[in-house]
Amino acid sequence: MSEVEGCIESSKWIQTHLSRVLLQLERGSRTGALHLTAGEVVTQLVIVDGQIVFAEAPEDTSLLFECLVEEGSLEPISARRIEGRVGEAPSWSGIVRAAELVIQDARVAPNMLQQALLTTIRHRVASCFRTFDGTWIFRDDPRAAGVPRYPVVLESTLVEALSEGESAARIREILRGYGGRFPRLEKESGVGTTKYLLSPGRYRVLRLVDGTRSLDEILQQSALGANEGASLIAAFTMLERIWWATERTAAPVLGDSAPEGRRQVTIERAPTAIRGARLPVQTPSERPASREVGMHTLPHASERPRQPTPPTPLELEDLLKRLRPRTSSGQTELSREGNQRTMQAPNARAHFDRGKVHFDAGRHVAAGTEFDKAVALEPTNANYVLHARFVAFTQAPIARRKELEAELVELVTKYIKDNKSDAFALHVLGRIAFENNDTERALKAFKASERLVPEDSENVRYLRLVAARMKR
Repeated sequence: MSEVEGCIESSKWIQTHLSRVLLQLERGSRTGALHLTAGEVVTQLVIVDGQIVFAEAPEDTSLLFECLVEEGSLEPISARRIEGRVGEAPSWSGIVRAAELVIQDARVAPNMLQQALLTTIRHRVASCFRTFDGTWIFRDDPRAAGVPRYPVVLESTLVEALSEGESAARIREILRGYGGRFPRLEKESGVGTTKYLLSPGRYRVLRLVDGTRSLDEILQQSALGANEGASLIAAFTMLERIWWATERTAAPVLGDSAPEGRRQVTIERAPTAIRGARLPVQTPSERPASREVGMHTLPHASERPRQPTPPTPLELEDLLKRLRPRTSSGQTELSREGNQRTMQAPNARAHFDRGKVHFDAGRHVAAGTEFDKAVALEPTNANYVLHARFVAFTQAPIARRKELEAELVELVTKYIKDNKSDAFALHVLGRIAFENNDTERALKAFKASERLVPEDSENVRYLRLVAARMKR
């Protein structure tokens, strides 16, 4: 079975919410496209191995340009001119086509464009989570694996989306009939991590959800107020982390669950139709052949970058020589010693790991903060320093970027000599070459990086941008 469909009903909103479907697709590691129709708006969400990696509705092209104009990255006149060109050539995605044109014609800084794309995609996913009536259909489609990836974390995005004022007030009304019930949080290690992005106020509310207090009692004590407290409890219910009872229960311990007979199943768990979306995990050989989907927007294999081949040692050495700055005085000394001492500095490693989570999700400001903390604790770790300096480079204003580029080139060339199979370092080389319009060497570096980590969505996106430049 490679297709499943259903509807979101306002009368049974918590039971039929879209996040219920996405949770089942995540558990089944599905790859394909989910189309949500709400009124006249049709949104396509692309799922790869169960994760949301892309989302778009027809009006999002205009939203992307508005975002770039508001940030000061693009002049309004240029935005209107480029937006008019988006429809001239058929493309599987309006915002991806717009991004390619912006890079080619307007020279918008890649980091600013990336942030605008992430903002637009997350805004669309959050909008889907605030849908109270609609229909959806999911189809397996292996072409989804070739879509540029802008990962959206289901849990944290859902919590944020439902906390919005009007939606939170409506959720509070939906839950009024459960005021005398006793919700209980099933404990999970790491509940306070970036997976949920819990603020101190949200964490305090969840600590009250222990089965000994009714919903009304919890909302009266909520540090967030009744409406946002209700939205948080609704989100964790839909993520199947909270179960409901008709009487007070003992506080849970890690990993325990409630007896089935005491659960309020109609709100706590998704109905059978949605649970059916958790189809068995398929191996690549079992996945169905490509088939057309509703919006005909997923790219065919011919549109995706070819399987890369790594550069030869001579080509890589040539790339390094051409990117080497004229002077190297005053640069940070890097050493493999930093990599060998990782286990001696667990706090530094924790900051680095948190930075990676932020970085992979496109939150570069937060990533930079964590990387800087890791470097402060372990300044000789070459990997930490490289990540911190690269984020600083991508976030810097145009006027300072050349100044930081010399240091970054020095860092990466030293690092890659001892770590020739590091995909991130190769991507950094490609980005520097791309910034300097050295298309040929950027392509070599990006291909070498993809060979090592083919699922890196940002590297794949730059391969597409390089290919577009070469066609001009």
